[in-house]
Amino acid sequence: MAAIDYIFIWRTDEKVPYMHFVKGYSPEGFKGNLFHIHMSDKTHPLWDRIFFRDYLRQNKRVATAYETLKISLAEKYKFDREAYTEAKSEFIKRITEEAKASALLSQDTKLADNTIKEI
Repeated sequence: MAAIDYIFIWRTDEKVPYMHFVKGYSPEGFKGNLFHIHMSDKTHPLWDRIFFRDYLRQNKRVATAYETLKISLAEKYKFDREAYTEAKSEFIKRITEEAKASALLSQDTKLADNTIKEI
C-alpha cells in the first residue's frame, strides 16, 4: 500500500485494534481525493459500519436524514474533523442498532421461510 501512497495506521483507539490506511493527506493539508481503508477481523465492531451502510441503502428516508445532518455538521465543523465525527456519532449509533435489529429480523424470517418450505 505504501507503494501507492497509502499511510498505514495501527488503530488502537478501540477495544480491539485494527488496520487503517489513508491516502490524500500531506503536511500542508489535503492532497487531492481522500481515501480511508479500514481492515479488521470479521468479528470486530468495525463491521457495524456495514450494517449502517446497508440500512441507509435500503431506507431512503434515513439516508436523507443522515445526508442533511452531515451537510449541517460539515459547515459547522469545517476545520474540526474530530468534532464533526463526534457530532454525528449518536445518530450513527441509533441507526446501527436499528439496522442490526432489522437484519436479525430479516435473518429470522428467512430461516422461518426455509423451515416452512422444508415441511
